[in-house]
Amino acid sequence: MHTFIKFEPVTEVGFAAKRGYIVDTIGVGEHETRDDVHYLWGAVMTTLAEQAVERFREGFNCAQAVFSTYAHLAGIDANDALRIATGFGAGMGRMQEVCGAATGAFMLIGCQHGMVQPADTAAKERAYALVQDFASRFQQLNGSLLCRDLLKCDLRTPEGKKEVGEKGLTDTVCVPCVRHAAHIVEDLLFSASVGVANPQV
Repeated sequence: MHTFIKFEPVTEVGFAAKRGYIVDTIGVGEHETRDDVHYLWGAVMTTLAEQAVERFREGFNCAQAVFSTYAHLAGIDANDALRIATGFGAGMGRMQEVCGAATGAFMLIGCQHGMVQPADTAAKERAYALVQDFASRFQQLNGSLLCRDLLKCDLRTPEGKKEVGEKGLTDTVCVPCVRHAAHIVEDLLFSASVGVANPQV
């Protein structure tokens, strides 16, 4: 699969790039209207959200699942993305602080809006605002931003790990968090740029 898309505002060039990505990704023919591109881009986003869930189920941690699924849209190699995100899983190294699915999304926000010049405070403020928006939405859907509050057990103890398995918390808590994080970050960073309606989370 070839990836032609980069984070960018909607321009004719931007749409051509998005169209190229869509065509390569889901194997459709060339489309002539923006409505076609909007529809197909929404389909791609839905597919990517489920890809993030699948990566988590394969054994990657929550942060890896979210960040690596979308990192190629920022020109980041998949293996590099997996390495970068490794330490953020289970609330940062299993310390159960901020959910790894959320920190994976925060890194994606930085990829698009990160500050690279000391004087560019506008970029920093934009990134902070998006992080706060994400956090608010995530908390509304899941009840908390903190891994310890979400799982209600201590992952650093044998008892806590056992409880996760016995109660099926990976499926009932973690999978929804990964899926929600994916949908929210899509809505914040991708959907608005191509006119796709807000995804259902």
